[in-house]
Amino acid sequence: MANRKSAFTEVRNVTVSFTYDGAATNAPIDFHKAVATIIERNEEARRLNPALADIPATKTSVVGANRNQVHIYNLTVTQATGTYVFDYIETVPDPSQQA
Repeated sequence: MANRKSAFTEVRNVTVSFTYDGAATNAPIDFHKAVATIIERNEEARRLNPALADIPATKTSVVGANRNQVHIYNLTVTQATGTYVFDYIETVPDPSQQA
């Protein structure tokens, strides 16, 4: 096994699917980079607690490297198979960064 925590995602052969809600056809690269971080954190949590529950379709948001934006999406995770489905909805200005 590689000498890094995120190698667990490769060993488990984690898969990721993207869908795009409504008129949104493309998600910013910042969203895709944030997805990698989300998956690595969840996989580390699962490594520490193999009984971690699945995540049903849940609307959530994340701030990526661009702190002025919030990416909104639905996330479904099947822990046993390492399957992640991100349904990107939209990217909006981060209200906490507005004057």
